[in-house]
Amino acid sequence: MIDACINAHPLARGGWPVWMALLAVTSQCVLLVSGTADILRALGLWLGGMPPEITRAPFASDTFSGLWQRFCHPLRKRFGIFAGMALFLATMLLANGMRAGAMSWVALHLTLPALERLRGGRSLVPSFVPLPLRAVFVILVFFLSSLLLISGGMVDAWNQWQLMFGLGVTNSFTLLLDARLSTDWPLCILWLSVFSALTLTGLRRFWSRHRWTALAGGGALGLAALIAGPPLNDWPAWSAQQALVSRVKYEIFNEGGSRVVAGAGGWLYDAAELDRSTRSDTPEGFAAAMLALQEQLAKKSATLLVVPVPGKLALHPEPVLPAKYAAPLQPHGLRAILERLRAAGAQVIDPAQTLWDTRRRRDSYFRRDSHWTPETMKETALIVAKHIRRHWPRLANDETPLINATIIEREHAGDLALRLAHGNAEWFEPEHATLLAIKGLDSSRDSPVLLAGGDLLRVYDDPALSFGNSDGIPQSAGFAQQLSALLARPLDVADEAELLADTTRVSEKQLVIWLLHAWRL
Repeated sequence: MIDACINAHPLARGGWPVWMALLAVTSQCVLLVSGTADILRALGLWLGGMPPEITRAPFASDTFSGLWQRFCHPLRKRFGIFAGMALFLATMLLANGMRAGAMSWVALHLTLPALERLRGGRSLVPSFVPLPLRAVFVILVFFLSSLLLISGGMVDAWNQWQLMFGLGVTNSFTLLLDARLSTDWPLCILWLSVFSALTLTGLRRFWSRHRWTALAGGGALGLAALIAGPPLNDWPAWSAQQALVSRVKYEIFNEGGSRVVAGAGGWLYDAAELDRSTRSDTPEGFAAAMLALQEQLAKKSATLLVVPVPGKLALHPEPVLPAKYAAPLQPHGLRAILERLRAAGAQVIDPAQTLWDTRRRRDSYFRRDSHWTPETMKETALIVAKHIRRHWPRLANDETPLINATIIEREHAGDLALRLAHGNAEWFEPEHATLLAIKGLDSSRDSPVLLAGGDLLRVYDDPALSFGNSDGIPQSAGFAQQLSALLARPLDVADEAELLADTTRVSEKQLVIWLLHAWRL
């Protein structure tokens, strides 16, 4: 949650994600400090000692001096506010890294206690204000100022404070990020952590006997060891526990996790696709590689034909963000990227509007799989074939080749469902696909047309992908076979990784077709 909010794309950043990031990161650090303090105290009691409480109800104070002294209570007499401030700051930096606004935060929290000393140690809030309200003022300033620790400086923090109080611009990307962060699971965790950070005052307040305090501390240590145990990931019992947690989160809270986003009605989405529309730190797409390839092809009078297929979120956004849409919900910046490709001499076939219109008759993607349906694939292949026959008629044949076409029925739980369920396919009802296997037009290196792509190209052919077979034999029912049949000629088919690793492969080609999800540009 913190990561998604901090690294939100500027176009997707609204007030709610900033509030959530601030609540999450502040609660995280407070709980790390107080939790560690409780565990250390429990260990000391377990060993027969009588260690002091490190953190003692910091948010019960109506002064900033009192807040920081309570954060590191045993050292308050020797170091005053500095021990507590250093403890919180170090925890924040260890958890979230060094940010440019940290020095501004330090300056602010040195200034506030200094102002209190000028008032004789009294609160900055007038004394006629009730004590609880003075404590609330301290909490609010502490909370809002923590934004400096996760921002790029005063200017960035000021902009985010404005967003928090409704001074930003709302668009589909801000709404998408809001919806992604507003599911039941993160909200429950967030408000539970906020409540815990504000109310928990140490184990001694809950258990009067040291024996129960020690037992609680030992249990906390054991739980912490399990949670923080990456080496346990290979332990079968640990994997089973992780799968069980995932199922509970999905069944009760409709929560997919870090790699899968769960929408309404059983729809699942690849988190990477939503990241492309909401985050600023997504991996670089293929646009630069395409521009370089087009420059290489232009020297040989060849052409790059880019086919950006709209993703699952673009064609089916309603389960994630309920609304009425007039067009596909494409990633930000896509139009500019396509214009750059066209300006460089590449041709672009954008099937988005056509596929958007046909989705009213049938789904373009499976509910629990990241791949397009066979019908969507065939429709896209027909669009590409018509374009090639119109612009490069010499690259297509008019005579129907001798082929062997076979209808194949396949069932699969869906790659997103398997990812969510840690491979337990029995958790979900399988989805059905009717494939058309075409044999007799195998890939040929001698073809003047090269077709490159990733999963979109290989699905229904590669037996290891969704709706594949168990015998490991290619099914010949993918996009390459459909396009070959429509052009009545074999194609040179390559994975996009092969194309990038060996660009000399295009030296004798007249046309290079690159098929990919639009969100990967």
